[in-house]
Amino acid sequence: MKEHSLECIFYITIAAVLGGVESWNEVAEFGCLREDFFRSRINGFKNVPSHDTFNRVFSLLDPKALEEGFREWIREICGKYSGIVCIDGKELRGP
Repeated sequence: MKEHSLECIFYITIAAVLGGVESWNEVAEFGCLREDFFRSRINGFKNVPSHDTFNRVFSLLDPKALEEGFREWIREICGKYSGIVCIDGKELRGP
């Protein structure tokens, strides 16, 4: 039975990694702490996957294919937006 979409798993993982997490337990915790945020942005969101689900999904993926897919996605979205996207919080803190 499929309970979580790949979109959900990838979205939470990317956000968590950008947020500095380093383990699947931390990815799941990150998702739980921001569940309302993810619910408002991911279609069909039910709940945050467990750390075991994150681990299982990523262990089944071919790392080279995942890297190439990620690079292609980044190339695709880079042309759609202009300006600078701050992802480390420095813009929020100010000078």
